[in-house]
Amino acid sequence: MGGDLTSSNEWPVPGSEDLIAAVAAALPGFVHRLVERHVRLDELDCRERNLDDDVEDVAMLVVTGIDAALRDALARPADEQRLGPLQVIREGLEPVTRLLTDMRVPVPARDDFSVRAFPGDVYGLVPSSFRDIDESLHDVGIAWGAAKAWLHLEKRRAMSDESIE
Repeated sequence: MGGDLTSSNEWPVPGSEDLIAAVAAALPGFVHRLVERHVRLDELDCRERNLDDDVEDVAMLVVTGIDAALRDALARPADEQRLGPLQVIREGLEPVTRLLTDMRVPVPARDDFSVRAFPGDVYGLVPSSFRDIDESLHDVGIAWGAAKAWLHLEKRRAMSDESIE
């Protein structure tokens, strides 16, 4: 990604590649923490399963799927991006939900907002912020968001300048 920034907003948001790389690096640990938060080996009949291998496989599925979806979403010009990075990540956690369901992990109670906002997230896995995934994503996520906001402002300014001429 990258490319030179143009006033016509034709390039991806600066920092997109950095964000994608940081997300890919943080996701495996996030997936492991999500599973560990829900799985209590002493309460489940998981002894015959090699849980570490299952979680590793799911983590790879999540990383691969989210990486591809982020690259697709963030390769577009800023004003054509319909999904933000957090939404892409939220949608990419389905393999974790399937693993927990396959393991017959009990579904926890969720508040009304979570049920309405994320109906398919029965285990409450979706992150609210980049920090929920990993502290290292906070700054890169903020930088990406600021760059996208700047691009929108520059485009509006350019449009205003054109209308004056």
